[in-house]
Amino acid sequence: MDTLYQLRSKNDKSIKQLDPASRELIRSIMSYISQFEVTRYELEKIKADILDKANSYTKRNTSLFKEVKDVKTYCTNLTDKLNLSKISIKNLLLVEYLPMIGFFFMFVILVLHFLGLWFSGNGLITSIDVSVGYPIFMVVQYFSIVYLLYLERRYSIENKSKKNLGSFANIFLVLTVIQFISDSPTLTSTLIQLNLFVLVGILFLFLAWVVYKELQTK
Repeated sequence: MDTLYQLRSKNDKSIKQLDPASRELIRSIMSYISQFEVTRYELEKIKADILDKANSYTKRNTSLFKEVKDVKTYCTNLTDKLNLSKISIKNLLLVEYLPMIGFFFMFVILVLHFLGLWFSGNGLITSIDVSVGYPIFMVVQYFSIVYLLYLERRYSIENKSKKNLGSFANIFLVLTVIQFISDSPTLTSTLIQLNLFVLVGILFLFLAWVVYKELQTK
């Protein structure tokens, strides 16, 4: 049985053989399905089945994009066939992606530290200051990502104008929060100090967790 990484790799190669319209259609279908109670591995298996069908259309000199007349009906029939009806809170809150999100936030702290040293020209390279506002930024950014993916899943096959409007509103909200944090003396003051090697250790711990989850079968 293929691991998650191997299955994703095969799907990535397979989707490249399709026409651009069919590739975009499959991405929309998979985004829609991902809102239900389904694991990442199961999602890749579903994608593999759709890709097989899409490639069979290609061999008959047509395409999935041309054959699927009503995307909403296609997705409804597919979810009924797979017995998918319950919206997944776990998928909504990106529980399976928490190691990757944790790695991202630790990496941002590291980058901001070196940028601060570069521009200010002073400070200890091994001592990293974490401001009071950074946990607020982490929470806002996390829910921003959750919201963006919700928009993608909810409106991936219809009402894409709502998805675009919601995405723009989300961007302005995040920028407003960043501006508020940067303008507040209290929020820019140091909350804790981290040792560089401790931070790098945490960073590699999250990275190892991400790799492990990618390589596991289910």
